[in-house]
Amino acid sequence: MHIETLRAAFVHIQSHLDGDFSLARLAERAGASQGHFHRSFRPASEETPKAYTQRLRLERAALRLLLHDETILDVTIDCGFASHETFTRAFGRHFGVAPRDYRRHPERLLGPSTGRYGESSEAGAHGYELSGTRVHSLGRVHLACLRHVGPYEDVPDELYLRLERWARRRSLPGARRYLGIGHDAPGITPVDRLRYDAALRVAEAFVGGGEIVHQTIEPGLFAVTTHVGAMASLTAAYPEVYVRVASQRGYRLVGLPVIEIYQTTEVDFQRAIHHTDIYVPVERD
Repeated sequence: MHIETLRAAFVHIQSHLDGDFSLARLAERAGASQGHFHRSFRPASEETPKAYTQRLRLERAALRLLLHDETILDVTIDCGFASHETFTRAFGRHFGVAPRDYRRHPERLLGPSTGRYGESSEAGAHGYELSGTRVHSLGRVHLACLRHVGPYEDVPDELYLRLERWARRRSLPGARRYLGIGHDAPGITPVDRLRYDAALRVAEAFVGGGEIVHQTIEPGLFAVTTHVGAMASLTAAYPEVYVRVASQRGYRLVGLPVIEIYQTTEVDFQRAIHHTDIYVPVERD
């Protein structure tokens, strides 16, 4: 199966976690037999379609438990589980504790402090500044994306160079606007499963080519903070950013995905100074 079809399947799953993700449904959407879809999916994700979908649903549930005061039943329904009992058993097997006990530890959200882009968190904890945090609306954004799976600090510059080469082959006009999209919380998702999309803003939807796929950011509200400093200091800044967002009156955290918009036409993670707009999704209380 073509990698583009599989990437599109991953994007569809993460965008519709309360939907029908039976093997038959996923294979039908991909235009493949169930057997062929299953055989192609597992090498690409190192999980079966069922295990991948179940893990994402449970991680979404964990995030909602930490951020919101919803009932466990509401979380169960929102994350696509058929019953409270099914959800509680699956959650306990995955995280080792019951949902009601898990939500008593909000510090799980960010997890242990880890460095980004080759430097330790201690080295990156100094020498950055943050702007004020304000809530802004963002319209639909079309993106060309390349996915990295693994530690966020291991995201390579090469992904952005490949996006640039792709844009040149297509003769895309205008200045480049690059983004990074973090789909998972390091304190919830195992580090070798963290999903990061290196992204280039494009004018409209397109038919992908190879590993580069189309994705959209849907319209919504975001708490926006500008970080000025080395990329290595972003990790140290996130706890402060989340505290600020949580204190915004009249809004509450949605949590993920977090979007980083890089104010540069060329992404270089080793550069001493970057201007990065951090977009954290929120909703009105």
